[in-house]
Amino acid sequence: MRTRAELEQAVREGEIITSENLSGADLSGAALAGGIFRDVDFGGANLAGADFRESIIERPNFEASTLAEADFSHTCVLNGRFPQAVMTSAKLDFAQLTDPLLRDAMLEKASFNRTVLNNPDMGAAHLRAVRFERTVLVNVNLKSADLRDTTFINAVLMNADLTDAQLGGLTATQTFFQDAEMTGLDLSKITLSACQLRGCKLMGANLTQGNFERSGFMGADLTRADLSGANLANTVFAGATLIEANFSRSTLTQSHFQEAKLRQTRFDAASLSMAGFGQADCTAASFRDADLTYGDFSHATLDGADFSGATLLQARLHAVSDEGTRWPPGKSLARGTDPDRLEAEQWQTRT
Repeated sequence: MRTRAELEQAVREGEIITSENLSGADLSGAALAGGIFRDVDFGGANLAGADFRESIIERPNFEASTLAEADFSHTCVLNGRFPQAVMTSAKLDFAQLTDPLLRDAMLEKASFNRTVLNNPDMGAAHLRAVRFERTVLVNVNLKSADLRDTTFINAVLMNADLTDAQLGGLTATQTFFQDAEMTGLDLSKITLSACQLRGCKLMGANLTQGNFERSGFMGADLTRADLSGANLANTVFAGATLIEANFSRSTLTQSHFQEAKLRQTRFDAASLSMAGFGQADCTAASFRDADLTYGDFSHATLDGADFSGATLLQARLHAVSDEGTRWPPGKSLARGTDPDRLEAEQWQTRT
């Protein structure tokens, strides 16, 4: 087994380090920047503070190694194994990791700035207080991961599996979640500002008192999700499934529910001024005591819905279906079907 000095010299001289067994070695603080490593076993080694910047590392084994404060900036890692590695405060900025195994790795306070991770397995990883900025994670497994107090800024998560993940204190800004598995998760009191959760599975999730202002849930499934008391102003739920969801006391000013499935959904005492429900299915939904000032229900299905006590000042009820709907006396302040518009819409349909 080479000593640290011998390994550093070999890297400086441009030698390709191949099939070396460095397991258990003390390589703390090693200067290995710019190295090329193939099939090297670093299992159980002490690499705290090691410098791997701008290296190419193929099929390495870092299992149970110590990589605290190690620097992997601008490094390319292919098929790396990091299970149970200690990577606290490690730097992975501008790195590219393909098929990395990071199960149960300790990554608290690590930095992922403009990092690309393809098919990462981060199941049960410890990611508390990690910062993901402009990072791309594709087909990421985050089952049972600890993401408490983690920050996502302008990040992208494609096909993320967050089953049983811990998310308390998580914040995300302008982050894109595509087709994420988030069924039953506790998202209460977290902040996802100006984020997109397109096609995400959030059935039965707890989003109470969270801040989701200016976010998008297009095509997402929030069946029986609890969003009571949440800030959802200027949020888009177009085409989303929200059957039996609870929006009671939520702020939904200027939110959009076009063509959403809202059967038996509760909006009791919610702030819905200027919200749009065009062509939405609100069958048996409850809008009791809600503020629907300037709301738009054009072509919505409102059969069996309950608007008792709701404020409908200048709300648009154009061409709605309202069989068995319970209306308040204030319905007279709403605008009904516009005959000229209806005639134009029907003419367009015939052509």
